[in-house]
Amino acid sequence: MKFGSYDWRWPQWNGIYYPDDLPEDWRLSYYANEFDTVLLPEDVWQGRREALNDCLAELPSDFTVWLELMNPTISDIPFALSSVAGVLYRGTERVAVNVHENRAVVASSAEPEGMPRCWSPQREIGSDLAPVALVPAEAIASPRQLRTWVEGLAKLAGDRESYLIFEGTPPSLEWMDQAKTIARLLGV
Repeated sequence: MKFGSYDWRWPQWNGIYYPDDLPEDWRLSYYANEFDTVLLPEDVWQGRREALNDCLAELPSDFTVWLELMNPTISDIPFALSSVAGVLYRGTERVAVNVHENRAVVASSAEPEGMPRCWSPQREIGSDLAPVALVPAEAIASPRQLRTWVEGLAKLAGDRESYLIFEGTPPSLEWMDQAKTIARLLGV
C-alpha cells in the first residue's frame, strides 16, 4: 500500500514537516523519502512537460506519481500516461488512470461506462472499484476510522498495488503518518 497526498507544496508544512532551510526545489525529493505517492495538481505539470520529466527522473523508481487533469486536451492524456502511474481527471467527473494496470478510476458521482470508481468505506467491495482511495480531510475523525480505510483498501487490492491519497488544505501529515503505521502493524 502506498501513501501520499494531493500536492507536496503546502506552505503550512514549512517548519513543521519541511525544515526551514530546505530549498523549495528539494521539497518533492524530501517528501519522496517519507511517502510513496503524490497526486500532482494540474498547475504543477501542465504546460511544463520537460520540467515534469526532469522532476520524475530525480524521484526513487518505486515512487508513484498521479497527475490531476481538470480540462485535458487529447495530447495531454498520452503524455501523462507515458510519464506517470496514473491520471486523476477532475473536470465534470474525476477519473484516474493507472498505467501499470491500464485502468481508469472515477472519483466522483459521475459514472462513465466501463470505468471503475475510487474506493471508499461507504462502498461495498466489488469489481467496479479500483484500489485507489482519495481521503478527504474531513473523512477521518479517529484512528479507528483510519484503520477502516486501510483495511478496506487492502482487502479490495488483494495482490495489486493500492494507493491511499490524502486531500485537504493541507492534507493532515498526522493522519498520513498514522495510516502508514496502521498498515505496517496490519502487515499490508
